[in-house]
Amino acid sequence: MTHSRTQTRRHFGSIFLVVLAACSGAEPKRPRAPGEVAISHRLHPNEVFPADLDLVVRIDLERVKSALGQSFEQELGSRFSADPMLSRAVQKGRAVTVGIRVADLDRGDHVIVVEGDSKNFDPSAEGLKERASTNDKVRIFSRDQTAARDSTHTVVVLDDRAVAFVSPVESDAVMRVLREGPDDLRGQPLAEGIVSADVRPRRLSPALERKFPSISRLIAQIARIKALLSVGDNGLRLEGEIIAKGEPGAEQILKFLTTLQEGASSEGPSSVLKAATFERFGVVVHIRADVPVEVLLNLVARDGGEREPKP
Repeated sequence: MTHSRTQTRRHFGSIFLVVLAACSGAEPKRPRAPGEVAISHRLHPNEVFPADLDLVVRIDLERVKSALGQSFEQELGSRFSADPMLSRAVQKGRAVTVGIRVADLDRGDHVIVVEGDSKNFDPSAEGLKERASTNDKVRIFSRDQTAARDSTHTVVVLDDRAVAFVSPVESDAVMRVLREGPDDLRGQPLAEGIVSADVRPRRLSPALERKFPSISRLIAQIARIKALLSVGDNGLRLEGEIIAKGEPGAEQILKFLTTLQEGASSEGPSSVLKAATFERFGVVVHIRADVPVEVLLNLVARDGGEREPKP
């Protein structure tokens, strides 16, 4: 008798759960069919950058054209001329964001996102094949064979808003981000001004640490650097924040910048440093400076040498 009553309670319990599910409108879960899209979500162009890229710079191409003129635009375009597919996208884009690892700068690992109308962008015309995507707002293309390390191996089309060009070494990291969601520690430069940057300094290579020990010790005190270049009353205005890991580190950074300023020249690129202002608030060192347009053009047009300023 007891066994019978137990079965009856289980029976009515099962009926109650079925009725409750029906009343709430819930449907039993079903397995996803092969090839079925898992989500439908528009990604922000910044969300594809993996956290291992410690320098991320955004350039507003439309503001560059109006504020800096055609010569800067041409010089910028020449930086991407080695990749015809990327070069064409930059020519039509509104903004371009470049993510790199500073320590591996010479190796060319990168993710470059060009914002603009990508409705008719077709990477398959360049020999890339479309791959399966779990997001119907994201199309993924890649090469069957790995090309040069600094070339484009994977292209990610973000709906009709942007296209990401990914080098071979960064392809796996970008695919992980597309599956699992954006990295919290990724570089996120402001979508403001002409140029903005987000830097997370990391240790130099052992060879450079031996060569530049004082710079290495200073870098170890920095958690993050944010910078924004915009149009100001006297040309261009640079505003930046160096965020230290503690107040003693912030004081060391301020002292270093002040020492550099004292030895700077009043002419050429160093004139920007000479006229800059530095203020410390807790762990943050604020920087403000006016940047003449011609100084910026000269910096972009030439390659800088390796040199350690004396602290």
